[in-house]
Amino acid sequence: VIRAPGEIPFDHTSMIRTLSAKWGLEPLTDRDRAAPDFGAVFTLPTTAARAETPEVHPRPYTPISAADAHESLLSGFQHDLGQLVAHMLGKAIPKGIRTVGELLHHLGGR
Repeated sequence: VIRAPGEIPFDHTSMIRTLSAKWGLEPLTDRDRAAPDFGAVFTLPTTAARAETPEVHPRPYTPISAADAHESLLSGFQHDLGQLVAHMLGKAIPKGIRTVGELLHHLGGR
């Protein structure tokens, strides 16, 4: 946990104060003028920077068949993307669509 030096704690105006200090800009209000900046938090000496590269192990990829993909449940992102495509096609997606295959069927796909 990083605390601001002095009496005034960090808050969202601290980011404005930090950007103003970084690029030599005038404060927008008295509130960000009084806010502490994050300058000391974001500044590390070059001797403290990490030199090693962490070892990364990707998760194994297991492909699934098209049939299994069509039976999979829609994620929130897939549902919203389907709504966008339906809107662009001038169609409506009925309530209760649960699987990728049902969505594709209503969009006119396979």
